[in-house]
Amino acid sequence: MAPMVAKKIVELDKKSDDVSCTAWGFAELREEFAQLHDADRAAILGPALTPLDFLSVEAQTLKPLLDALGHMAPDPAAAVAVVPPHKIQANDLTPAQIDFLKLGASRAPLVEQYLSQAYLLPSHADEIAEAVSAHYKKLRAEGYAPAVTFDLLLAWVTGGAADSSTVANSLAIVAYFFERCHIFEVPGGTG
Repeated sequence: MAPMVAKKIVELDKKSDDVSCTAWGFAELREEFAQLHDADRAAILGPALTPLDFLSVEAQTLKPLLDALGHMAPDPAAAVAVVPPHKIQANDLTPAQIDFLKLGASRAPLVEQYLSQAYLLPSHADEIAEAVSAHYKKLRAEGYAPAVTFDLLLAWVTGGAADSSTVANSLAIVAYFFERCHIFEVPGGTG
């Protein structure tokens, strides 16, 4: 926090005995959000995802999201490993995130279908994979815990859209690359 901001918070805190002013970071906001009622959370984030949202995910609806990720040059040295069976647990994700990954994984084959289409250049598929991997690595390098990284990565893939269809498509993309070890840690190694 900038010194002038910290100074202003102290000034505001001293102005009233009835009102307290303190600085909040990501953890405090997340904790406060967790205490909200479901209706209040839905008012902020939109409706909660349901399994029905995942039934509407189609390969064509993934195209705009995949196109947005495809503007980075691929790393020719990037290797794709087999997903170890305990990868989800090794990343200390929350139960909700695990459920989201499982829902997304049920539709991840659509991402594979899109990436393997004849009209898609192989280099474009590589660029998409590299973009997701590079953003994951950037978040981890910034020191975010895996659970926070998951949320931030999902927000990045959605491009800030909050509608349930976009989030469902984005979870399919995250699950696809999670399964293929482009993102998140592999037990006993790195993702």
